[in-house]
Amino acid sequence: MDRLKTASNAPLYISVYSRYYSICVHRSVLEAIGNPRFIHLGIDEQTMGFMVLGRWYSQQRAIRVQLSNGSFIVRSKALIEELTSVSGLMKEPGTYRMKGILMPNENAVVFPLKSMQLLGTPKLKKLEEYVDCSEVRC
Repeated sequence: MDRLKTASNAPLYISVYSRYYSICVHRSVLEAIGNPRFIHLGIDEQTMGFMVLGRWYSQQRAIRVQLSNGSFIVRSKALIEELTSVSGLMKEPGTYRMKGILMPNENAVVFPLKSMQLLGTPKLKKLEEYVDCSEVRC
């Protein structure tokens, strides 16, 4: 059995948007851990992994799952900064993706930090495109 896929054969991914301090947990990850009502997110520095742990009841630091467009987005500057410092891979702002491994006995998905891939970087427009300086009057 391929441990990187769920029973529905969907790959287990999370996306990290470092510029916006956001982590997008895809629906396939939530389905793999039984569509829990709450999740815990954590980083293990010794194994170099990021974990999504499913829970059906509220605990301290648990995050209530609220799906939007098939995914769940968590915004946390502290978590992204910790992920950046532990992994050492997110050197530039952008969108990163990690592939997960299902741990059915722990009701969790572990994302090895070495699986992190840069998908793209935000493109900044020229300042003139944001503000038309000819129209501004003092």
